Amino acid sequence: MSRTSAEIIASLPEAGRVFVSEKLAELDRKLEQRRQFDAAVVESLLRALKGPLGKTLRDKIKEIAANA
Repeated sequence: MSRTSAEIIASLPEAGRVFVSEKLAELDRKLEQRRQFDAAVVESLLRALKGPLGKTLRDKIKEIAANA
């Protein structure tokens, strides 16, 4: 049976647990930044598709998707 991450971390010495905690916090920050960036990209694309050039963009996207 495999040990869980929590079990592995709990078995580490104090310095190891501190290191893992710092790395996990850093990873959480990076993931949140990526999530915010992705949300901004989606929002921008939706705005562009709803704007005046939206029909042209939708037609081009359909054309690209059909040829992929």
